[in-house]
Amino acid sequence: MNTMPSDSTAYMASQPPDVLWWPKFDDTYSIIALAISVAIFFIAYFAGGKLNRTKMFASFLTASILGFFAMPLVIDLFSRFNFLQSRLGVVGMYSVVMIFVAALSVNIYEIIVVTAREALPPR
Repeated sequence: MNTMPSDSTAYMASQPPDVLWWPKFDDTYSIIALAISVAIFFIAYFAGGKLNRTKMFASFLTASILGFFAMPLVIDLFSRFNFLQSRLGVVGMYSVVMIFVAALSVNIYEIIVVTAREALPPR
């Protein structure tokens, strides 16, 4: 009988790496955050979102595309300093990208609105 030695790393190599990790909170916090988010979208819709839907969508889309293309640079930066070796570093990287995209979206929207106001003279 020809027996091969068992390779204990074969199982681990077949498993996907633990790349996406986020701290686990109680579901109540997630539900509250989601409810507040929906309320903000609802309030913003009636506070001018209905009229500025195109501008908001353009700023959101532009910021998302720019964030998508900036992500490899952020990953490289966090990798150089070995932050991605820990779960906290991965959370930090995702948080930095989320803050970057959110801030970028707000600033793009502001540029669009200010440019539109300056282009159109007051009546």
